[in-house]
Amino acid sequence: MVQWLPKGSAFRAAVRQENRITDVEERLMDIPEALTGKPHPIRKQAHDAQRAKQRAPAADRVRQRMAARAKRYGNK
Repeated sequence: MVQWLPKGSAFRAAVRQENRITDVEERLMDIPEALTGKPHPIRKQAHDAQRAKQRAPAADRVRQRMAARAKRYGNK
């Protein structure tokens, strides 16, 4: 349903849980990336935030397992 909305649309960003970056902003970030060969700080920050959000459930499961193991065997 939201695939036809423009990329910078606030509604699309909220539904897809993605950052609201317009095409113009993306093109503006491409300039320093091309000149320096490094990712733009905003793009890197958005990538890191998305990755952390994807990894959060796995980290929670690990914490739960460790807590259950500590409870079962006692805190040593």
